[in-house]
Amino acid sequence: MVCKLRVLHIRAVVIYPLFQKEVAWTNKGIMWAGVSAGVRVFYNQSNQIAFLETVRASVVLGERAADPNHTAASLLLPFSLFLSAALSVMRLRLSSHILPLIILFLAILLTGSRGGLLAWRSLSSVCSSCTSGNIGGKR
Repeated sequence: MVCKLRVLHIRAVVIYPLFQKEVAWTNKGIMWAGVSAGVRVFYNQSNQIAFLETVRASVVLGERAADPNHTAASLLLPFSLFLSAALSVMRLRLSSHILPLIILFLAILLTGSRGGLLAWRSLSSVCSSCTSGNIGGKR
């Protein structure tokens, strides 16, 4: 049974190869969907639409509300994609990545999720160590 599943998986990869252009479009879609969710968090916070009558912001659509911890966790992927894009481009295009990074950071901050803030802090410390060249420790 395991062999058959492996063969099916390999066939799926062979039949449907991913091209670089498709991966880039998927990344951009995830990034801008995260920014739109961050803007929605700002809108809900400014109109005092809160999660279960608390001060924590979340995505609330109608009567359905998302958990602020889940909202913060889902905003971390677009944040990390924007951060990697900002670190890999030239200075001229860097300004196009700064505003979405600020929007996503503030949306994570508004959710009040300790796990989201801890993950953001660890992500930023890893990126700062990568840019300074201290990946393997002090040299």
